[in-house]
Amino acid sequence: MLVWAAAALVIGTVLTSYHQPMLAPGEAVLNLAEASTPSQWQAIHVLSGACGCSQRVMRNLLARGPMAGSIEQIIIADGDESDLPGTDLLLTQLKEAKFQVTRRKTEDLVRDTGMRGVPLLVIVSPNHTVAYLGGYGMNGDQANSILARSIAGKAGSPFPIFGCAVGQRVRREVDPFGLKYGALGNRLSLAIRKAFSA
Repeated sequence: MLVWAAAALVIGTVLTSYHQPMLAPGEAVLNLAEASTPSQWQAIHVLSGACGCSQRVMRNLLARGPMAGSIEQIIIADGDESDLPGTDLLLTQLKEAKFQVTRRKTEDLVRDTGMRGVPLLVIVSPNHTVAYLGGYGMNGDQANSILARSIAGKAGSPFPIFGCAVGQRVRREVDPFGLKYGALGNRLSLAIRKAFSA
């Protein structure tokens, strides 16, 4: 019975650590917005090259291209972990599609904004206030409708930020056993990727 309970705890921890909702940061995310755009809406996509959910958002953005009438920037949180295969190509294609793409150190983003997870979508109004702060929906493809609703003043409740924790401190909090972000987690992730890519 004790072995069964321990196994259930480990399996449950692994499953929930992969897609748990992260807390949204506060108004400090305005530090990411461009101050010189008083008449335009801004969409700030904070993503990570090491996060599969962020890659899904990148593919969705690439498929639709930058939205007319707004400024869109993609900020890639650079941490200690390696980017997933295909990230460099996606980022190159996003730049070629005229998205603004920059990389920032993860620890700086955590310190400056209080963010805890990616993918994170921030919509900033022309008067430099946060109109939307949250996730992209389950398929990572709701940025268009979120921006349109924000412009119409009907952003509604934000989607949860489902994805990956950012920063070593946050990762230790959400994954104390290292099942996702530790060495064991890295080996498990590689094994899962190989199993599903075969």
